[in-house]
Amino acid sequence: MRTSGRVVLVAGQGGAGATSLARSTADAVRAEGFTVLEVDASGATVAHPDASVVSLTGATFGRLWQEAGADPVVPEAWSGLPDVGLVDAWIRITQARQQSDVVVVDAGSLARVRDLCVLPGTLAHLLDAAMTPRMAMWRSVSGAGGLFESLSDLRMGVRGWLDVLQHDATSVRLVARPVRDCVDEVLGSSALLSMLGVDVDGIVVNRVPRKGARGTDGHAARAEGRATVAALTEGSDGVPVWRATSRPDARPSVRPVPKGSSPVALLTDAAVPATRARSMGLSADDDGYRLAIPLRGEARRRARVGVQDDRLVVSLDGVHAWHELPSLLRRCEPLGAARTATGVTIRWSPDAGVWPHRPAAERVVGEEG
Repeated sequence: MRTSGRVVLVAGQGGAGATSLARSTADAVRAEGFTVLEVDASGATVAHPDASVVSLTGATFGRLWQEAGADPVVPEAWSGLPDVGLVDAWIRITQARQQSDVVVVDAGSLARVRDLCVLPGTLAHLLDAAMTPRMAMWRSVSGAGGLFESLSDLRMGVRGWLDVLQHDATSVRLVARPVRDCVDEVLGSSALLSMLGVDVDGIVVNRVPRKGARGTDGHAARAEGRATVAALTEGSDGVPVWRATSRPDARPSVRPVPKGSSPVALLTDAAVPATRARSMGLSADDDGYRLAIPLRGEARRRARVGVQDDRLVVSLDGVHAWHELPSLLRRCEPLGAARTATGVTIRWSPDAGVWPHRPAAERVVGEEG
């Protein structure tokens, strides 16, 4: 069973019960004998942020790009930098992960968990752009050695957050209101998180009226709750979807796992579905190369792709994910992209200066060089 170092981020629509689901999940896993630490990131703030973090949102970082020759920022190819208060949340998450079997994070709203998951990749990319050899030379003549060291330390920390976020032992659990109007928002969030490299291990439709609810309104609400579950199940690409009935006479609680499942069922290798965008696939044919990018749900239908230097940029709703291009493609020209049943495929043409083209009839099978 895989539990050590597990991180479960819990988030939901406003008023759906994300905090209750986070508490129920922690209680259920703790009852099985595992050590659990809870982190509240729903409104994280930094009382005394580090100077290097503050500099990222001010003029200092801009000065680095201008004077140190760091790679320029292309506004159209970057996610916005989320609230730096989330830095404190990431510090607490990484510390808790080292001290417990499972960390349950109350990430608050869907927008909040998106920002929490966007921050490590965006910040890592900004720091990579700044930490160039020219910048290292500039610090020796500008007296900015202290700032350089601070940014170097921050870069290492951010890389650690990114490793935690994209680790197989990290997942997100979403909670939705039992109304059909909420389906698109939840499915869109699930697709975006998977594009960022995060597994979504379950979607809970909360506060469905209990069976036997009195009055026409109760029956109608139960019917809409069932329809919401069905719509989420149809569009979730295999992510488990279950419902939790409302109990106004009891302490707020949300069923942490599907009915009949073990409280730690979604914390094991066998049960956690692979919903993240997995590794890209590279293939070749007579016309060149094809790079397959796995995407799910709304990301598969609406994401845009582009190339910036040696990186592939995948974009959805103003959020970007970066992937290192295979070395073979760094001297090739992208010809176009097409959506497929599993994601997006990009066609590439070899650089004629490196790979002179010859008709297939002139090629020798098994020829080297």
